[in-house]
Amino acid sequence: MKMTKTLERYQRCCFNPQDNSVEHEAQSWYQEVSKLRAKYESLQRTQRLYHQPCFSASRHLLGEDLGPLSVKELQNLEKQLEGALAQTRQRKTQMMIEQMEELRRK
Repeated sequence: MKMTKTLERYQRCCFNPQDNSVEHEAQSWYQEVSKLRAKYESLQRTQRLYHQPCFSASRHLLGEDLGPLSVKELQNLEKQLEGALAQTRQRKTQMMIEQMEELRRK
């Protein structure tokens, strides 16, 4: 992508009149600023969304941002994690049993 832009600049510089080249360069910078502004706004929206309560709960489950939680909230989080771990282990065991049965059939 950078190589393409470099080649385009080279062609504009060498094959277009100087006045036209300055105009294209200004337009190129304007487009670059527009892209960066859009990316910045998108990141701001994502950051605002990330700090909403539903994302806070997800971050807590990942072990992030635990400092402000009370002891009761930490205990509830621990119960949720233990439950999820138990379900994961149960599913893993079930899959291993199914695989063993499949291997026996072969």
